[in-house]
Amino acid sequence: MPKDLEKKKQLRQHLQKELIQTETSYVNGLETVAKVYKKPMMEKMKKLKVTIEDVQAIFSNLEAIIQLHRIILKEFQASPDDIIKTLNSHAAYFKMYTLFLSGYDKGLQTMDRLRKNKTFQQFLVTQQETGEGGGSCLDIMSYLITPVQRIPRYELMLREILKNSEDGDEDKELIEKTYNQIRSIA
Repeated sequence: MPKDLEKKKQLRQHLQKELIQTETSYVNGLETVAKVYKKPMMEKMKKLKVTIEDVQAIFSNLEAIIQLHRIILKEFQASPDDIIKTLNSHAAYFKMYTLFLSGYDKGLQTMDRLRKNKTFQQFLVTQQETGEGGGSCLDIMSYLITPVQRIPRYELMLREILKNSEDGDEDKELIEKTYNQIRSIA
């Protein structure tokens, strides 16, 4: 195998490993925001002067996104060589991001309004400091921006994998198809 082809193959393998690592971090972050912020916020709605509409505006369809990415991560881990097939088989579900993205600004406005409430502000600080398992975690907005960034990240990673694919590669057509599906959503 020529040196440049071997280098491209190694780069593709590296990118695939990176996709598994970033997917793991992404799922962990989504689960943290749900566990550390959303669930306690819902349990303390009255005390925090938060409505169900506020919670919905902030978190939108986060639970559905978490479920999708738990499945994707499980499939990535079970078949690391089939990452492209996994993304392709779930690409249509990425349309659920349009709901999250279309409501993101409203969520920001809701957070700005709620932060004027000292009890709510203290809740956020306490949740960040105590985090998951007693350790500190990121602030809520650092977690809520990650779904906004995820589809563009897939697009970038797939573009790099595609760039490092040869015309004769058996999966190049599938990579192109998956890239185009994800690009249309991003």
